[in-house]
Amino acid sequence: MFGIKSRLFRNVKSFGGQNAPPRRIVLEYWKRKPNVGDLLAPIIYDYMLQRYGLSKNVLVNKRVHFLTVGSLIGLMPFDAVIWGSGIHRVNIAQMVVKNRKTIAYDVRAVRGPVTKLILDISGYTCPEVFGDPAVLMKLIYQPKSIKKEYEVSVIYHLFHKSASHKDGIHYIDTETSDYKFFIDEIVKSKVVISSSLHGIILAETYGVPAIFLSEGMDEEIIKFFDWYYSTGRYNIVMAQSLEEALEMQPMEIPQLDKMRQDLIDAFPVDLWKNN
Repeated sequence: MFGIKSRLFRNVKSFGGQNAPPRRIVLEYWKRKPNVGDLLAPIIYDYMLQRYGLSKNVLVNKRVHFLTVGSLIGLMPFDAVIWGSGIHRVNIAQMVVKNRKTIAYDVRAVRGPVTKLILDISGYTCPEVFGDPAVLMKLIYQPKSIKKEYEVSVIYHLFHKSASHKDGIHYIDTETSDYKFFIDEIVKSKVVISSSLHGIILAETYGVPAIFLSEGMDEEIIKFFDWYYSTGRYNIVMAQSLEEALEMQPMEIPQLDKMRQDLIDAFPVDLWKNN
């Protein structure tokens, strides 16, 4: 439980422990180690600000922590506005429930129904607006070439990138800030096999079939269910090993136009008027 001091000062710190600037809308995302999925947050945020003619330097009534791309909910004890973020572990879900009387969430959209269920149980008001903002990347960046060069590309989760590599298979590294190169490599692939959630999301966003490699992802399995459920796919097909994945057919690529529009419509423009 929170002590009095923790309650009073819970909004002072940002991700990484640094002081968050007062009277600002603070975009929060994972920065400790390069990871292309997390580093999409400022790209998408800047796109949305430009789309709505908003300034990231606007002064507002109070400090606002803004959560978007990634599994960020519950990782820090601050109040937050949520637009497309999610929950990725059971223990984090338990923390969200435990701290529900202390932490205030203003929820505009979440990654999927699993995150909504946890927030609903915790007593938060959570609209039925689903989607990972990474699906907006198709509006932001289009590869110059769509020529297929790889039969199969494998994308390992950041923490599993040291897994053995098989000869004759193309691998795409998530530990990069070069999102254009990462997307280009996906688009050059006929099929993607991925234990990285954003490897799957970006593949499907750009029309590349993806196979979920669940090996080693047991502790974070709910974030994958969150994504698939958000697209109306409840019979999830997953591979327990790379060998199994190589023999599988990918799931049907979802139609994401409505999700993109719903996220755009749900962007909290009103925050910039709170000054």
